[in-house]
Amino acid sequence: MTRQSPETLEARVSEITSEMTAEDHQLVQPPADLWDRIQKSVHAERPASGGGVAAVVSLDARRNRWAGPLAIAASVAILAGVGALILSGPTKATQSKLVASATLGRLEATQGVGTAKLVREGGTLHLLVKTNDMATPPTGSDYELWLVDKKVTDPRSLGAVTGRVTGRNTIDVVVPRSIDPKRFPVVDISVEPTDGNHKHSGHSVMRGTLA
Repeated sequence: MTRQSPETLEARVSEITSEMTAEDHQLVQPPADLWDRIQKSVHAERPASGGGVAAVVSLDARRNRWAGPLAIAASVAILAGVGALILSGPTKATQSKLVASATLGRLEATQGVGTAKLVREGGTLHLLVKTNDMATPPTGSDYELWLVDKKVTDPRSLGAVTGRVTGRNTIDVVVPRSIDPKRFPVVDISVEPTDGNHKHSGHSVMRGTLA
C-alpha cells in the first residue's frame, strides 16, 4: 500500500468532515482493539535488534525513523473517529422516538383525512403529516400547516403544505425551538390566500390534537 503524507491524510479528513452535518456528530465508542492494532502497526516498523555493540543513532535519525509510524498511528486514530461519526449517520432513523400523534379530522365535507406524528430525532422535533384526498385549494390560495394553542387563539405557522393534495401526501416539517408542542398541541391545516398576509385566515379545513 502506498504511504500517504500526513498533509495528504489531513486534507482528506478535512474533505470528509466538511460534508458532515450536525446530526452526524454523534459520539460512537471506537472498537476495543483499536489501540492494540495501532501499537502492532508501530512495532511492525521497528527494526529487529541484533547482538553485538549497539550502533549509535543520531537524534535526527531517530526522529525520521519514528515519523512514519507515528503519522500512521495518528492518522488511523483520526480516520477511525471520523469513520465512526460517518457510520452513525444511517442509524438516525433507528433513533427516532414518537412523542405524540393525532388524527386530523376534516372540518369541511369536501376534505379528506389525515394523521400527524410528532417525532424526536436527536435534538430535533419533526412533525410528520400524512393527508389523503384533500380537495384542490381555491384559485389564488394555498394550504398552510399550523400548530395552535389549546384555546385555538394563537396559531403558529409551520409553512405551506407542499406536494400533491388530491392524493396521498406526506409532509415532514422541523418544528422550530421557539414553538413548544406542549403549549401548541393542535395541528391545523388552513386555506390561505396568496396575498402576502401571514396571519391565519380563520379558514381551517383539517384539525387534530397531539396526545
